[in-house]
Amino acid sequence: RELRAPLRQIVGYAGVLREALQHGRIAEASGYADQIEGSTLRLDGMVAALVGLARVGHGELVRSAVDMSALARQAWASVCAGDPRRVVELRIGKLPPVNGDARSLRVLWENLLSNAFKFTAAVAAPKVAVDGFLEEGRVWFRVTDNGAGVDAAHAERLFQACGRPHAPQP
Repeated sequence: RELRAPLRQIVGYAGVLREALQHGRIAEASGYADQIEGSTLRLDGMVAALVGLARVGHGELVRSAVDMSALARQAWASVCAGDPRRVVELRIGKLPPVNGDARSLRVLWENLLSNAFKFTAAVAAPKVAVDGFLEEGRVWFRVTDNGAGVDAAHAERLFQACGRPHAPQP
């Protein structure tokens, strides 16, 4: 269901794009082309997340020391490459290193940062921050943004496969 929403948007905008072009409304057509591009990028992000999830679930885990700051920066670069015209301020604090599977952790960072990137789309000055800390022998990481929030009543869905606490993006 989640993957079909951007597909329906692409088909719908393609139809109105065709109509606008047939009537010579170039500026209107350009707006529809932008909408098609945005829907395509959202769909691409969803597919990439599913592919990453499938790889993590079927691959062998290789534990090693992981520089989480570097991994978060790499993931952010990947997320931003999907929409290079969009500018979102990112601040990464000092993140503690961990011992884990770098490939799985990269998928995790890409998913978290992709959500922050996506849900700040309607904000005039989008900002994302990443920080981490040690507490009672445990390492904690946090991604915050100034975009759409999550209703506390639906927060548990964040950690379910394919769970979504928000209504679909237009």
